[in-house]
Amino acid sequence: MASLTLVCYCGTQYVAREADIKRGWAKTCSKTCAATKREYGRPNARHTTGASVHFGKKYKRPNPPVDIRAVEREDECDHYDDPSWDAHKHDF
Repeated sequence: MASLTLVCYCGTQYVAREADIKRGWAKTCSKTCAATKREYGRPNARHTTGASVHFGKKYKRPNPPVDIRAVEREDECDHYDDPSWDAHKHDF
């Protein structure tokens, strides 16, 4: 398992797994630094040589499939738009 030694923006050196870097993780040395990075826009970690690290993109879920049958059922339910649908409730 490959790992890299990185330097956080706060100056702390830490070891990150290459698999985590490919996932887009390990951009900071700790959760505290991650929160500060989110809030104040601090830079990502760098190699100990000063070179930038290419972090992978975050996983994005694909759009769920559209249920065509549900759309067709919506078209069949026009009785909800009919004003007389609830008219029987008001006949006293």
